[in-house]
Amino acid sequence: TLNDQTQGTSIRISDLNLHTGRFKIGDPCPVDLELRLNSAAPMIDANIALETEMTLGFVEQHADLAETQVTLTIHQVNPEGKDPKKDIRGTANLSGGMAINWGTSALKIDDLNLQSHLKGGQIPAGETEMTLSATGLNLNWGASSSLILSGLDAVLDQAALGGSLSIKNFRQPKIDFDLNIGEIDLNRYLPAPSPGKKTAPEKSKADSEEPFRSPEVNGRLRAAGIKIREMRFSDLRLNVSGKDGRVRFKPIPGAKKTGRVNTEKPLILDLQFNLDSDKPLIKTGVDLKTEAALFLS
Repeated sequence: TLNDQTQGTSIRISDLNLHTGRFKIGDPCPVDLELRLNSAAPMIDANIALETEMTLGFVEQHADLAETQVTLTIHQVNPEGKDPKKDIRGTANLSGGMAINWGTSALKIDDLNLQSHLKGGQIPAGETEMTLSATGLNLNWGASSSLILSGLDAVLDQAALGGSLSIKNFRQPKIDFDLNIGEIDLNRYLPAPSPGKKTAPEKSKADSEEPFRSPEVNGRLRAAGIKIREMRFSDLRLNVSGKDGRVRFKPIPGAKKTGRVNTEKPLILDLQFNLDSDKPLIKTGVDLKTEAALFLS
C-alpha cells in the first residue's frame, strides 16, 4: 500500500506476479509483470500486465524495454466520486520499443501502437474507440517539457487522423503541427450547450501562482469535413498561426480553395478569437444563414 498524505490518497497493489530471467546490469532480461491497482480517492480498480525485454544501465540512469507489450484493463475509474453513472470501464493495449532515462526525465517509444475501447458516463457519447500508430514518440516531463509525435496514423471513432505534432513547454506551450483529418463530428466530444448565465470558473491557488499562458500555434490543417455545433466545414486547406490569444488562418499556398462552410439553421457566431483577413468573412455577432466559400488571406 502506497500512501500520499499530502494528497490524501492511498493506492493498494495486489495480485502481484513478477517473473524475470537472469538479471545482469547491461544485459537484456525478460520481464513479465501482472498486478491489480486499487484506490478509493480517486476511485480506481484496474489490472496492468507488462511483457518486455529490459536492459538496465544504472550509471547512465537509463532503461531499454524492447518489444514491450502493456495491457490495461479498467474495471472502474471514477475521478469525481462514487456516482456509478460516471464510471469509466474498458481496455487499452500499447506496444513498441521503449527507452526511459530517469536522469533527464525522458521517454522514447519507437513503432508505437495503441488500441483502446472505453465506455462510461464521462466518455463522449458513452463509448469511444481508438487505434493509433506512430513511428516515434518523444516525451520529456522535466524542466524542458515537450511531446513530439511523428508519423501519426490514427482512427478515432471512424475519423481518420494523420501527420505530426510537437508541443514544447507545457506551461507556455509552443505547438507545431501538420495534420490531415478525414470526416469528424466534434459535437461528439463537446459538452452540450447549457442555456443560462455563464459563471467564470474558480481560480485555484496553483493557477494564480503559475498561470497557464495562451499557446503559440503554428501548423497546417487539411480536413475533408469538420462539424462543430450547427456548422460544417469541408475541404479545408489552411495554415494556422496563433499567439497571445489571437489566431490567424491563411490558405496553404497553391490551394485552389480554402474550404466551404454551411449551417443547418441560422445562427450567430460567437468567436472567442480574432480572425484576420483582408476581407473578413466572419465576425462576432454576424448571422450566418447560407453556405459560403472561405477565401482567407
